[in-house]
Amino acid sequence: MSEYIDVEKPLLAQLVGLGWETIDQGEGVPTDPSVSLRSSFTQHFVPEVLKAAIKRLNPWLTSAQVDQWFDKASNLLPEKGLMERHEAAYRWLTSNERVDMDEATREYKIVHLIDFDEPTNNTYHAINQFKIDLPGQLKGIRPDTVLFINGLAVVVIESKHPTACESPVDEGIEQILRYSNQRGSKTKEGCESLFVFNALNISTCREQAKYGAVCATSRHYYTWRDPFPHEVGKLNQQEILILSTCEPKRLLDLIENFSAIVEEDGFKYKVVARYQQYRTVIKQIARLRGTKGRGRNGTVWHTTGSGKSITMMFLVRKLRRTADLKDFKVILVVDRIDLERQLKDTAKLAHETITRIESRSELNNLKTQTANLNIVMVHKFIEASSQTKNQLLAGAVPFVAPQEILNTSDRILIMVDEAHRSQGGDMGDNLLNSFPNAVLVGFTGTPLLKDEKKTSSRFGEYIDIYTPKESIEDGTTVPLRYLGKTVSTAISKRQSLTREFENLVSGVSEEDKKRIVQKYGTFDAYLESEERIQMIADDIVEHYASSVFPNRFKAQIVTSSKRAAHLYRLAVEKALVREVTRLRDSGYSHEAGELAKVYAAVVISADGTNEESWVTEERQRTREMNAIETFKQKFKVAEPKTYLSFLIVCDMLITGFDAPIEQVLYLDKILKEHTLLQAIARANRVAEGKTHGLIVDYIGVFENLARAFEMYEEAAQKQILDGIENIEDEVPKARARLTLVTQFFEKRGLKGVYEFLHQQDKEIDPEAVQETMIQVLEKQDAREGLGQLARLFFQSVDMLLPDPLANEFKPAVKRLGGILAIAKLRYQERTSSISWAGRKVRELINSHLVAIDIDVAIEPVDLLDADFAKLLGKQHGSRAVASTMQHAIVKRARIGIEQGDTWYKPFLEQVESLIERYDSHWDELIEKFKEIESQIRNHEGSDAPKYILEGNLGEILGVNVYENPEALLQLQELVKGMEEQRKKTLPDGSSPYGKPILEKETKTGLRVYLFSQNKSNPVLSDMGMEQANEIVNFYLKHYADQLAK
Repeated sequence: MSEYIDVEKPLLAQLVGLGWETIDQGEGVPTDPSVSLRSSFTQHFVPEVLKAAIKRLNPWLTSAQVDQWFDKASNLLPEKGLMERHEAAYRWLTSNERVDMDEATREYKIVHLIDFDEPTNNTYHAINQFKIDLPGQLKGIRPDTVLFINGLAVVVIESKHPTACESPVDEGIEQILRYSNQRGSKTKEGCESLFVFNALNISTCREQAKYGAVCATSRHYYTWRDPFPHEVGKLNQQEILILSTCEPKRLLDLIENFSAIVEEDGFKYKVVARYQQYRTVIKQIARLRGTKGRGRNGTVWHTTGSGKSITMMFLVRKLRRTADLKDFKVILVVDRIDLERQLKDTAKLAHETITRIESRSELNNLKTQTANLNIVMVHKFIEASSQTKNQLLAGAVPFVAPQEILNTSDRILIMVDEAHRSQGGDMGDNLLNSFPNAVLVGFTGTPLLKDEKKTSSRFGEYIDIYTPKESIEDGTTVPLRYLGKTVSTAISKRQSLTREFENLVSGVSEEDKKRIVQKYGTFDAYLESEERIQMIADDIVEHYASSVFPNRFKAQIVTSSKRAAHLYRLAVEKALVREVTRLRDSGYSHEAGELAKVYAAVVISADGTNEESWVTEERQRTREMNAIETFKQKFKVAEPKTYLSFLIVCDMLITGFDAPIEQVLYLDKILKEHTLLQAIARANRVAEGKTHGLIVDYIGVFENLARAFEMYEEAAQKQILDGIENIEDEVPKARARLTLVTQFFEKRGLKGVYEFLHQQDKEIDPEAVQETMIQVLEKQDAREGLGQLARLFFQSVDMLLPDPLANEFKPAVKRLGGILAIAKLRYQERTSSISWAGRKVRELINSHLVAIDIDVAIEPVDLLDADFAKLLGKQHGSRAVASTMQHAIVKRARIGIEQGDTWYKPFLEQVESLIERYDSHWDELIEKFKEIESQIRNHEGSDAPKYILEGNLGEILGVNVYENPEALLQLQELVKGMEEQRKKTLPDGSSPYGKPILEKETKTGLRVYLFSQNKSNPVLSDMGMEQANEIVNFYLKHYADQLAK
C-alpha cells in the first residue's frame, strides 16, 4: 500500500498533462529546500519565481519597487488573522486597488501578481511533499502537493490511500484544517501564510475527492461530479476534480469569476462555485454568444437551497470579464420584498454597484444603454388601477394599462428569481413588453409544470437542471423526512397516536364536511377554531421539546390564515408553560429551565387601513424583537433573545427564506406544487449537526405526495420524491447501519458482537466480549473506521428518538457509545469522542457511562495524573491494564518529545521491545511498565535541568547528552558561541523570520561559525553540511520559540 504510488504520483502525472511543471520529491521527507526552489524550509512560497513574475508582469517597476512589492506579497499583513489576510490577497488579485507610480511617466498603475487575461504569461509549478518548518515549533507541516502560480501557493492537495482508513477524504480535510490553523487548537499547528493567496484545497483518495477553500469547515467541502464541458467517461473522482479545477485556464477563471467570501453566523469563509453553478454560467455565456433572439432565453431549475442567487452573481462577474459581453445591462427581477432584500445583499458578490428601482417612475432609469446592475420588483411593471374598490365589486371590468417600451436593446439580460410565480400574468407581460429584445433567464427552485413544458413557456427550455436528489448526494442540502400526524398518515408501527388529527386534504367525507360547516359556519372557520389549534399546538410543543430542541434547532409553523397564526402563537405559549411544568415536576429542572426561555413570533403582512388590532400588535411585536434575524441566530445560553424558536406564518417566509437553523416545518395549511416545494425546502438547509429536515403534517398533504405534485412531469415528480422520505423509512436504515457495525468486528474475528450489542447477555460473557472489542480498536485507523460507522448509526437513531420506533436500538447505542468512550481513555485519544452525535443520542450514552462509572466529561488520564491508578483499577483483566499503561507511557513520551525533551526518545523503542519480549505475559509486562512509569515520574519530578536545545543538537550529531556528560559540556559551549554569532546580525528580541535577506545572512553566519569550530570542538569533528543546516535551522526555531514565550 503506497499513498505516493497509488494516489499522489497519478495526480502529478495528470497535472503534467494539464500544463504544470512538476517537482516530484518522492515520498520521503525532503532535506534540501533548493529542490523545491527555496533557500529555506520556512518559506511558504517560491521566492525567485515570485520576484521574476512581479518584474515580468510589471516591467515599469524599478528594482526597489519590485523588492517592496515582493516583500508585501510574500508576507501580506502578517499581524492579521487568516481571513483578513486572505480578503486582502483576494482583492489584490481580482480588483485594481494595488497601485504604484511609474517613475518614468509619473502615472499610477496597477501592480499585477497574476495575468488573468493571458494565462501563458504565468508560471505554473506543482511541488509534492512541500515541507514547511514552523518558526517556534518543533513540528512542521508537509502537504502532499502544493500548486503555485507565479510562486504563490494557490492550491493545497492532501492525498490519502483509499484503504488508509474508513474515511480517507475526511481525514485529508482534517489535515488541511490543521495546516491552516482552523481546528480551534489553542496552539498554532500550521502555516496560515501558505493559505493567504489560496484559491482552493483538495482532499483525495483517488476514487473520492472533495474541494473547499480558506476557512471552510468540513461541511463546506464538496464533490465535483460533472467535468463539463468534458465527458465523465472512465475518469475517477480525483481525475474529474483535477481536470475541472486545476487546468490552468479553468483555475484562473475560478479565482477571478467563481469565488466569493461569504459570512454565516458571523463566521467568514471562502466559497468556490460548485459544478452546477459553473456549468450553468458557461452554458448561458455560450447561448449569449451563439444564438439570437428568443433562443438566448431559458430556465434554470436548481433545487431550492443549492445556491441560485450566487449563481446569478457569478454570471454577472463572468459577463463583466468577457470582452464581447461586458456591455450587457443586467436587471434582476424579484416578486417579494424579502427576496429583493436578500438578493440585494447577495449581489455584493458581483463586485459592482447595484441600483435599486424603487418606484414606477424610476423604471425610466432602465432606458439607458449603460452596462450596469439593477434590481427591481416585478410589481413595478403594473400600474395601479384607477377604478375604486366599490366599482370593481359592482362588476366593473378591471383595466390594466399596457406598459410602454423602455428599452429595445438586445444587450440586456433579465434574470428572474423564483420564475414560477408572478410572471404569467399582466406583470410578466408588461415586463417583456418593456424590453422586447432582452434575454430572459428564469431561475427556479422547482420544475416547470406540464402545461408550461408542452407550450413554449415564457422563459424557454431548461438551460440547466440540478435536482433535489443530486443536491442531497452532494451535501448542498440535507434530506427531508416527513411525519404524518393525521389518522391515515400516522406511522403504522407506532403504539398509538397521543392525538389524532383529521386528514383535511382527502380524508374528510361529505358528511363530515357538512358537520364541520354546521358547527363552525365555514371550513376556514374550522381551521381557525381555538379548540383545534390548541390541540395541535400541544402536540407541536411536545414534539419540538423532545425531538428538535435537544439538538438546538428551530421550527416554523405554517397556518391557514393570519388569524390562525395569531391564535397559534397564543396556543404555543400556553403549551410551552404546561410542558415546562411537566418537565419540572418530573425532576428535569435543567431541561425545564432551558425550555422556559423558548418563545414564538408571528410574521404576517399588513392589512391596510382597516387592520384589526391583533394584526397591528403582532406586527409591532415582531418588529421590536427583530424576529426574522433573531430566529436565524444560534442558541446562546447567556442571550435569552436567541431562544426565539418558532416562527408562525401564513404566506410570508415560506419561499425565499434562508435559515439553516430551521430543522422542522409544522404544516397546517393545504399547499401544493411550487408553494409546497418552496415551503418544505425551508428545512433543507445545511447546518452543523443537522442530518435532515423534518416536515410534520397536520392536514394530510403528505398522504399522497404524488397528488400534491401531479402538475409536474413524471420525471420531475420522481426527482422531487426521491428527496423526501417517511420518517418510518429510517428504521431499516438504522438496522442496516447497525449490521455494518457488527460486521466491522466480525471481519476481525470477533464472536458474540451481535448478542452484545442487542443485550442478549445469557448467551455470552458481555465483559469478555467488550474487552475484545476494545482491543480491536488499538490502532487509530480502526478507531476512525468504527467512528465513521457509529456516526451513521447514531444519526439514524437520533432522527427516530424519542419515538418508540427507536427503542430496539437503545441497547446498541448505549453499549457502542461505551466502547468508544473506553477506547478513548485507554488509547489516550483526545479527538475520538461522540461530540459529533446528536444530543438525544449523547444523553442516552452518557446515562449509560454514568451507570458503568465512567466520567462522561473526562479527558484521557495522563500517566502522571493522580487518577491514573484509579483508571487502572477499572480495567477488566491484566491485558487491559497492560494496554492502558502502554498507551499512557507512549503518550507521555510523545508529549515530552514534542516539547523538545530528547530524554524520552528511547522509551518508544523500549515499549515496543517489551511488548515483543513479553508477548501475552501480561503480569510481567505490567511490572516492566511500572519501572518505566517510575523513571518518568522521577524525571518529571526532579529539579534537574532538561537540556532541550543541547539534547536536540546532540541528536543531530549522533550523541546522547544524558549519557555523555562531556558531550553535553561541549554542546553548551557551542550554544554560547552561536548566541554571540547570532547577535551580530540579529539582536536579542528580533525574529529571524519574515525578512528573507536578514534570515539568509543570519543562517550563513551561523554555518560559517560552526565550521570554524569543527577542529576545536570535538562534538563537531564529523559534522557535514546537511547536519550544519539542521543545527542552524533548529537553533533558530528554538530561539524564535523562546522569543514567542
